[in-house]
Amino acid sequence: MEESKKEVKENIQFMRTMRRMLEKYGYEKYIKPAKMFCPLDWWHTKDAFYPPCCKEKYDVAGYSVDSVLKNAHTVHMWRSIMHKRHKIDLNDTFKEDSMWERLKGKVLSSNKKTTKSKSKSKRNKSTGKRNNTKKK
Repeated sequence: MEESKKEVKENIQFMRTMRRMLEKYGYEKYIKPAKMFCPLDWWHTKDAFYPPCCKEKYDVAGYSVDSVLKNAHTVHMWRSIMHKRHKIDLNDTFKEDSMWERLKGKVLSSNKKTTKSKSKSKRNKSTGKRNNTKKK
């Protein structure tokens, strides 16, 4: 284990290796913008719970909650900043228009749809395959 640590010369060494491999195998076409996965800047962590979110700051353009909900695949919520710096408890209820409550609503409504569709198909005990129980 100690030897492998010596081989790492800098923090971004792995990122450089990844980039070389992406180029080598022609995978650049699969690269997506970081904002699709991490649209919430760390300095807007508190704003995600206490609107308005997310105004221009540090010479970085602001953005709307709607744009995040429309364009992002995931939203990194910066849990350590949320807990340690801002003392935010996720069990609390926040303003309805906060990014957090809107994300919760989106996820919970998505789970309800998934649960409904799963309950409509039951497994055949003898074959293990799903039988569709929709009425025709």
